[in-house]
Amino acid sequence: MSLSQVDSQNAHAFSAYVCTEPGAALAREVIGASGAPSGSLMGGGLSGAARAAGGLVGGQMLLTELGELPVDAACENVSELRKRGAEVIVFGQDQNINTYRALRKAGALEYFHMPVTAQDILSTEIIPSDPANLSRPVTTHHRTIGVISTNGGVGASALAASLGHLLASGSDGASRTALIDADLQFGTIALDLDRLGTPGLLDALRAPDRIDGTFLQATMDQVTETLSIYSHSSDLQNDAAEVQSGWLAMLERAKMEFATTVVDLPRSLIMQDPKVLHALDAAILVVPAGYAGVSAAVRLVAYIRSVTPDTQLSLALSEVRKDAQLSCKDIAQALRLELSTVLPRCDTQVLRAQRKGKTVAELYPRAPYAKACQEILSSIAPDRGSKTSRKGLFRKVAK
Repeated sequence: MSLSQVDSQNAHAFSAYVCTEPGAALAREVIGASGAPSGSLMGGGLSGAARAAGGLVGGQMLLTELGELPVDAACENVSELRKRGAEVIVFGQDQNINTYRALRKAGALEYFHMPVTAQDILSTEIIPSDPANLSRPVTTHHRTIGVISTNGGVGASALAASLGHLLASGSDGASRTALIDADLQFGTIALDLDRLGTPGLLDALRAPDRIDGTFLQATMDQVTETLSIYSHSSDLQNDAAEVQSGWLAMLERAKMEFATTVVDLPRSLIMQDPKVLHALDAAILVVPAGYAGVSAAVRLVAYIRSVTPDTQLSLALSEVRKDAQLSCKDIAQALRLELSTVLPRCDTQVLRAQRKGKTVAELYPRAPYAKACQEILSSIAPDRGSKTSRKGLFRKVAK
């Protein structure tokens, strides 16, 4: 059975996501000739369709333009759309037979090399994709980790920077890591690491559809071959307000280029734009052992769970400030969270690390602070699997 035969009976809209004028012209012809009750034309290409996956209806037909997406990222987008129940057709300028094979294996109904006619697309035969291909990712698992402080001055930025360093240079195999400071007014990561700011972050937030590997390489600070930084403090309040809506799309696009993204995420941003939480696979709450910090954490946990109940939440107890010195057990029970680690006070190490423009974990890899950071990463590992009991500081509390 061809696509045109199915679509004429389909109650759902035939939607197209394009990123060039020729692609838009082709999509209009396909929608007009499809016989579908309605249709829509949107920008963003295949990556734009993937970002809109949460609002898709099962069985919806999608015509998507490849654009300049790397093949592995395109395949991951197709797999995600298929998991949502959408039927996906991709077209683009890439003539490589390996691109065709990879997209078909990921679950695409067909891949067409331009130029192609509307009739060619509507003649696509619907052949069920191999379910095994849809159940496993086409590329490696990507993680976006948010580090969120419940109070100022508890060391969240320092923790995010150390996690970024460990992920990019870990003994278990370095992976491409993005470290992003999402505080456009008072972010400190670039200064703490003695790096120049990255004004390209504002460009990325204004036009996230432009982001690809080349764009990121040109606008991010390449600290090492495997660690890249976005950190820019804007002088104008209007700059931050103008780009506020671009965070979710930018983080989703970064996920396609990096194995892991670590975001120093201010509380104000997730309150003003809760959609940002949808980009996170895991969130680490950095909480001081005081009444105000625990009170704020309780409300933040409830808020995050109400917006994204599937986000993995971890708790890091910070001893950077002494506060009331509440017990680990009491704090874990109040938050109904598993305690991942205690970040020990290490004033001298922080002082020396900042003077050298390094992270504490980089300068003192065997110190208790670095070990605490490793414990956090272990607690949010994608293959953590069974909930076996952990030694040391890992405590299971009633959910």
